[in-house]
Amino acid sequence: MFHSPVQPRPVTSILRAKSVFSYIGNPKPTVFNCEFSGYPPPDVRIIKDGQVLASSQESLSYSVKVDSLDDFGEYVCMAENEVKVSSKSYTFEIISSGAVCV
Repeated sequence: MFHSPVQPRPVTSILRAKSVFSYIGNPKPTVFNCEFSGYPPPDVRIIKDGQVLASSQESLSYSVKVDSLDDFGEYVCMAENEVKVSSKSYTFEIISSGAVCV
């Protein structure tokens, strides 16, 4: 019986990116979930302002406790294997008195 080798598969995102809303001093942390599939298993990173905040393989959760305006902005989930690089972005916005401030 001959088994053919497993072919590399491109990285694909399992979850859809979305906007996330919170406020400074929120006692409940915001969690960004990054899940990707592919073969070989992709290396996953969460990046904000050019800095890698966390890394893992295939999936990653990153928790943000909102203490200042610097915590808001774009968080990018990026995954890479030998076949493809894939990313998705979360826009983390301020909510204040029921209104979103930009």
